[in-house]
Amino acid sequence: MAAIMGRPDLATAPGYAIRSQRGEHGVEVHELMAKWVGSHTSDEVEAAVEKAGLPWARVQTVAEVLKDPNLKARGMFKEMDFYGEVLPLFGPYPVLSETPGSFKTPYPKLGQHNEEIYCGLLGFSKKDLASLKSEGVI
Repeated sequence: MAAIMGRPDLATAPGYAIRSQRGEHGVEVHELMAKWVGSHTSDEVEAAVEKAGLPWARVQTVAEVLKDPNLKARGMFKEMDFYGEVLPLFGPYPVLSETPGSFKTPYPKLGQHNEEIYCGLLGFSKKDLASLKSEGVI
């Protein structure tokens, strides 16, 4: 990778040449890699590491994941009615053949359980809860 980045000196530099020592310089290695990757397009990075024979994989965006035919075929996400809007949600992972996970209800809306938590678990009165709401605290 050092050669690909145009820094062949790093391959033999103290603290970088031996794998066990590179961990001690993890922040520096990360910064060097981030600087190099950030100065190239994803396609350029892929071409360079492919040409060098290094293993690699592109990190997909959420939009790309939702369009991925392999993930669709494996049932990695499901469409669910989320309070009147149908949304794609990522399903349970890993997908197991004999015990596939499932979900039946969407996650709660923001603040949906405030009364239960504030008045039940935390012991606030309903009046206190109303004050917190009116003051914009919650």
